[in-house]
This record gives sequence, C-alpha cells and structure tokens, in this order.
Amino acid sequence: MEGLGYWYYGFGYYVYFAELLKQRTGGQVDLLLDEKKARHIAEFPQFCFLQENHVANFSDCGRTSGIQTGLFSRLCQRIEQLRVPSLTHRASSVDHCGRFATALRDLAWTDYGLLEKREGLPLHSEFLQEAEWMVSRCQVGGKLISFAAKGGHNAEPHNHNDIGHFVWVVDGVRWLEDLGAGLYTRQYFGDERYSILCNSSAGHSVPIINDCFQSEGEQCRSQVVEVGIQDGRDRFLLDLRQAYDVPHLHKLERLFDLDKQQGKLTITDSYEFTESPITITERFITLYPPEVGKVGEIILSASEGQKLRLVYEARQLDAAIQTSEHLDHSGNAETVYLIDLKSVDTARQQVISVTLEPVY
Repeated sequence: MEGLGYWYYGFGYYVYFAELLKQRTGGQVDLLLDEKKARHIAEFPQFCFLQENHVANFSDCGRTSGIQTGLFSRLCQRIEQLRVPSLTHRASSVDHCGRFATALRDLAWTDYGLLEKREGLPLHSEFLQEAEWMVSRCQVGGKLISFAAKGGHNAEPHNHNDIGHFVWVVDGVRWLEDLGAGLYTRQYFGDERYSILCNSSAGHSVPIINDCFQSEGEQCRSQVVEVGIQDGRDRFLLDLRQAYDVPHLHKLERLFDLDKQQGKLTITDSYEFTESPITITERFITLYPPEVGKVGEIILSASEGQKLRLVYEARQLDAAIQTSEHLDHSGNAETVYLIDLKSVDTARQQVISVTLEPVY
C-alpha cells in the first residue's frame, strides 16, 4: 500500500538477503521460492505500473519510476511468470542515501537478454482485494489508457486521506493526478500531516461534503460493493459513507465505469442525506491548466497537443477552478489545479456523474 518506492526498498533488501542466505546454506534455505507470499509480492510491479514509467502512486510514492535492472533480472530468473515494465526507463543505481546494495546487484545480476524477453505488461485489469485497488489498462484507437482507483481506509502505511481517489493516464499524460509524496518534514509526520495538500483529501479527486474533507483513522474506510471486469467494460463500486464525519450523510456510493471500447471513464456519485446538504463539491486534481470549453465541459491540454475533455451536467453543477502549491518529495514547487464542480441542488437524494474522455 506504500507503493513502488517502498516495494523497491523493503522487498529489494529481502531479495538481497534471501539470495545471500540461499548461497550460504548451499540452497537449503530459499526464502524466495519457498515462501508463497514472497512470490506474490514479487508480482506487485505488474499491478502498480500503469504504462511506461507511470505508476499507481497512492500514499507516499513517486508518480514515475524506472526498473532496477539487477533486482528484476534476478526475480525473472527465479519466477517464470514474471513480466517486466518498459526497459526504456531504468532506475538509477545510485541510491540517494548512499546505500550501495542496489548498485552492486545492478552490476552483478543484470541480464538484458532475459529482461527483453519478459518486457511488456499485458493489457488487462486487476483487482487487488486486500488493498482494494482496481487497475485497468486498455488500448483504444491507438491510445493506451490506464486507470487506477482505490478504496481501503485512512490509516494505511504512509497514509493519505484518499478513499475513492483515482489516477487517469492516456499515452503517457497523467491527466487526473495523485500528487504522491510531499517533502518529508517534521510537520509531515506530526499533528499537521493532514493540513498538507497532498496528504489531505483536499488534494485528491474525491468529494467535499458540507465543506468537510475526509477524516483520518482506520474507522474511515470504504466498502467494496461491486467489482466487474469484462472485455469491454470495468466497473468498480465503493461505499464511501464512512470516510466522512458528516452528520446526516446516510449514503455515498462512487461508481467508476470504464468503457474500454470508447476510452471513456464515468464517475458517478450517489448521495442520500437525512437532511438537506449544505454543499456537495466534486473535486478533481490535475497538473494541467483547465479551460472552460462549451457549456458543461472543461478541457485539459498537454504541451504535446493532447487534450482531455471533462464533461458534466451544467444545469446541475457550477464549475470553479482554483490553484494551490505542492512541494514534491524533492522540495520542488508545483502548481496544482483544483477543479471543483459544486451542486446547485440541496435535495436529499442526488446522483452526480462526470465523464472523462480523450479528444481524438
């Protein structure tokens, strides 16, 4: 749940130790192949890599990463079914803390011939049951589309308050973003953690209800209602009610509906209140400047000329765009765009849908 960076750190050192122990015991103790759980952990990058070097980076994790060639070579030698993300992007062998274990094994273990045979992730969808992650990859009209969404709870390792959040990538452009790890400071791991944008639900693509964000704690959790994976469509339905400490909120369900034929993602939130709500705001996080297009649509544009259309019901929702600043893990400042779609209705029952579609 801490993402690929911590997989490299935690599981990488496990593999380094396991191989040393196997060598020292003459093959009598093999923690990598004798432990079924270890083999499952080894497959994690096949789920969290979305396309190229883009990863599903929920919690304190970077958005992009290359592969560590030594570690992946050894795992491919030991585990037959293992696949490798793109070899175009390779992680640096130089550890930012000066640790040398990875660099040595990149030198000693890297087998490019083997890696090339295993290169390429399949275009299919996965549901990680315990983490409550849905990851989908599909190709539409020559465009590679990747989507990841999560349930879970708000007391996870390196937690962000992000139940019901998602990432949307098309041909290498991360249109709807997870900001990932911020700058590690004393405040970041103290009482002020959830006042920081990337840790708060304010910095995630999730609802804001009666001006309240999600609360932290294990009691703030989702319930998986439905997982549907088919050739042409993926559905992921979550009950998010417990994520919000909002009086009178009786029901909140979020449905992700991915049309893999047309490359559209529709997010539908269904609300029920015991009293009329004050405000309901659907927030979306992006690093690309949004522009209001025709009535009921917002256009995002990338420097490569690619565009994404965010479509909503203008009679139901008022659009507003704000900016905020995010300090990334290296301390670099980024401008974050907060797209807020605020309901004009105060009815006790409301259904709000927003669709994301690439502009071909």
